[in-house]
Amino acid sequence: MADHNMLREKLTATNRYKRLVDLRREVQSSRGSMPFSIYAELENRVDEKLRTLDYPMCDRARITVLFSNGLAMELDHDECESAMKAEMRLSSYIFNKYPSAVDFNIDSDEPVGTYGKKTTENIGRKETSSGSSSLRDSVDSMNLQTKVDFLVTKIDRLEKVYNETIPKITKGIDDLKEKMDFLYRKMIEDKK
Repeated sequence: MADHNMLREKLTATNRYKRLVDLRREVQSSRGSMPFSIYAELENRVDEKLRTLDYPMCDRARITVLFSNGLAMELDHDECESAMKAEMRLSSYIFNKYPSAVDFNIDSDEPVGTYGKKTTENIGRKETSSGSSSLRDSVDSMNLQTKVDFLVTKIDRLEKVYNETIPKITKGIDDLKEKMDFLYRKMIEDKK
């Protein structure tokens, strides 16, 4: 059985892109060895952290590119912004522009957020009356997230009911089988 607490601690401590990709694989390989709600929560947290690394709010994040020779370089905010404006994942931008880069991380004392959320909020404020498709997509994704959360809760409840009820049913069947065996032996003895 996978240790979900260990995975959660690793996730909290990790701020490097490649480590998060590896952690995502680790979480995905543990599917079925932990309750679905815990698996879904860990997978969502890994995906959210990866999304934050791929689409950061550049003005809040200090992004450090790590190279194969052991050197590190802080990515300029303007470079980050140009990648976001080009609708490019930061990981793709970094690994394409710097071929010897092996990883990157984001250091920040405050939550970084994601570039996509920032632009959706700005579009929503400016174009509420025009009903922009970006705002609609954001609302649809919120509804989807709410639906997913609702389904995870339902599945968790079903799993709990299943785990509580099945043992009771099994015990009842065992008791019934015992009584049937007793009655069968009693019938055979009475016939003799």
